[in-house]
Amino acid sequence: MNNKLNSVEIKSNMISMMAVVLRDVDLEQIALGLQGRIDQAPAFFKNTPVIVDFSNVSIDFSFDFNSLFKLIRQRQLLPVAVRGIPLELGESMQQAGVPVVEQAVAPTVRRGRAGKTLIISEAISDDQQCFAQDSDLVVLASCHAGVELIADGNIHVYGALRGPAVCGAHGDTDARIFCTALETGLVSVAGHPYLLDNIPEELKNCLVQVRLSNGQVLIEPLGP
Repeated sequence: MNNKLNSVEIKSNMISMMAVVLRDVDLEQIALGLQGRIDQAPAFFKNTPVIVDFSNVSIDFSFDFNSLFKLIRQRQLLPVAVRGIPLELGESMQQAGVPVVEQAVAPTVRRGRAGKTLIISEAISDDQQCFAQDSDLVVLASCHAGVELIADGNIHVYGALRGPAVCGAHGDTDARIFCTALETGLVSVAGHPYLLDNIPEELKNCLVQVRLSNGQVLIEPLGP
């Protein structure tokens, strides 16, 4: 292989991304609504890349995109792309270096009762988000790449974990993720994300835990 090609690799990556879905075009209202959402789980949202979704509002060339992106960044979110905008605006966005992505199917949100462990015993289909508020999340089956797991407490997956998993969503640094096979590309503990481009061989097909230590996400095998 040409040595010039050894310094970089382009790979497909199946990683879900959050969207800031706008319901209003008034920047003051957007700022208030966004801050209210972030205040519910500040550690979870910190430094999270997001897509800004305009599908539910009407905008034209007069809309102040720069101010919108600025107020989003001020709240420690990272806007990386837009979607749901008119074709003519899309061309302008592309010329300005802002990616435009296609509309995706909104995930189905599955919530447990606050403070009560959410236990899911059946396989979870793609495009679902499971959220355990103030409690642990237990999944007794494998999770597809299109399934997103979020818990304020611990996450237990008795099967393969292929989709993104976020524990300690409200900032619990003692929260952990446990699974019998780690195959996902993204895990996060108390707002500290960790991307796994290549899972080490010693962590494949074995029970592992994901935890936080001195601000660093650690992935460790469990058992003999």
